[in-house]
Amino acid sequence: MNNKPGRDLALALLGIGMLGSGLFLFFKSIELRIDQYAGFGLLGNRFPSSGVGVFFIPMILGVILWVLFPKNIWPKVLFWLGIVGMILYVVSLFRIHYRGNMLDATVQILLFFIGGALAFKKLVMDDPNRGKDNDNN
Repeated sequence: MNNKPGRDLALALLGIGMLGSGLFLFFKSIELRIDQYAGFGLLGNRFPSSGVGVFFIPMILGVILWVLFPKNIWPKVLFWLGIVGMILYVVSLFRIHYRGNMLDATVQILLFFIGGALAFKKLVMDDPNRGKDNDNN
């Protein structure tokens, strides 16, 4: 089949447009809230959060041990576990509420995935030089 560059560009732009409109409609349909209570563990939302301060302890201890023992791996692991713990704690406080119905969600998902697949196919998979060695030895 003979591919025309104008047709490929139009399909790539259509895919990018569908992908963008699906994401736009999805993000317009959700509401993001941040709870003031911790969502970690078995306690759920019963007790007030102590903040990310509890994760500063392993992070600071990791920094101190990293300075004292720079060649040891455990201070680095302790430091990064503290950082990851803080990030996970903050993310666990987010609550996402979807304000649409099932038809809206279906249209948004179809726009996102079909547009993304079309753009990926036209921009990456249909490359005529894909898989060829470009070395001129």
